[in-house]
Amino acid sequence: CWVGKRHLESAALSAKVALDVDWQPFYLNRNTPAEGEDLMEHLTAKYGPAAVARFDAPDNPLDCAAGKVGISFNKQRRIIRTGDSHRLVEWCKATQPQTVDPLMETLFKAYFEDARDLSRREELVACAAACGLEGEA
Repeated sequence: CWVGKRHLESAALSAKVALDVDWQPFYLNRNTPAEGEDLMEHLTAKYGPAAVARFDAPDNPLDCAAGKVGISFNKQRRIIRTGDSHRLVEWCKATQPQTVDPLMETLFKAYFEDARDLSRREELVACAAACGLEGEA
C-alpha cells in the first residue's frame, strides 16, 4: 500500500493531476496471534523458504520499488494484529478527514521502517498525537 501510494503521488504530481485517496481497511493476516509473529518465520510458513530468500535479497523488487520513493523496509519487524490501527483510521476519517493521509504516512513509517508494534495502544496514541489528533485512548 505505502509503496503504491507513493508511486501514485509521484505520477499525479508529474501529470499535474489532483489526487484524493480514500483509505479502505484490508486485513492481510486475520489470524495473527496476540503476541505477533516474527516476519521471516511468518513468510516462510506462508510462502516457503525460496520466497523468503528472494524477499531477503538486497535487490528484491519490493525493496527496489520502495527505494525509488524513499522507503526503506525494516525486516526486523513483526507481523502484528492491525484491528486497532484500522479503527484509528476510521475514527480519523469520521472526525478529522483532512488528517487521514498524514496519519497513514505516520503509521506506515512507524511499522515498516521503525518496526514499532502498532498493536500496542500507546504506539497508536503516539502516532495519532504526532499528526495532531486528540481523543480518548
